Amino acid sequence: MSDVPTQSITIATSSEELWRLLTTVDEITGWYEEWDEIEHTGSVETMKMDFTFRLRSHSKKQEVRCRVVEVDAPRRLSWNEYSDKRSAVRVSFVLEPDGDGSTLLTHSKRTIAAIDNY
Repeated sequence: MSDVPTQSITIATSSEELWRLLTTVDEITGWYEEWDEIEHTGSVETMKMDFTFRLRSHSKKQEVRCRVVEVDAPRRLSWNEYSDKRSAVRVSFVLEPDGDGSTLLTHSKRTIAAIDNY
């Protein structure tokens, strides 16, 4: 997988409110790409360091294992995605207040070494 260009958008909500949406585990499939299902163990409701989960896309017949590697509330969230093809991708979200109660959300994905264990 090649790196995805960084994408930014200004959203008319506070960083704190957007942070709640990004880090609420059961909300991920509602906004992140085309994933249909999230699987995780325990009763975790929000993302935290080293939290692990699986994302599945039934239409693409694809599954990735994920591990949260960076949490800096309410500014930065990153996780690594590991596929069965032995590739790994770092997914990052950066939130910056953008005046008038808006937030600039920057999303990036980059290929990383798969030696970073799941």
